[in-house]
Amino acid sequence: QAGKASAPEDIEAGRMQAAFNFIKYLEAAGKLSVLSHKQIRGIKGFKIDSSEEFTSEATANLRTSTESHTTSKSGKSFKFRFLPRKRLAEDQITLIDDYLGSFQYLYSCTMK
Repeated sequence: QAGKASAPEDIEAGRMQAAFNFIKYLEAAGKLSVLSHKQIRGIKGFKIDSSEEFTSEATANLRTSTESHTTSKSGKSFKFRFLPRKRLAEDQITLIDDYLGSFQYLYSCTMK
């Protein structure tokens, strides 16, 4: 019904679908390198490099599927997006973990 608040499980299902679409986009665009492992308050997930540019659809999926967090470094505050692992399908988690552990990714990090 229009105007009716969504149930929490419907909202989470929407976030999971957005996460699925976002990771699918990153894989197709060859941009899995924007992800890095992160754990916040005991919740495992992935931090997204905010300096990267995405399509408007991918950006909408990013905002829907992730949570905004702030951290401090050298007295400056920085915001970042966090994608909890629980919002991803098991095969997507495996894909990301395999990529982040690959020689290609580790070599590119070393060269930065």
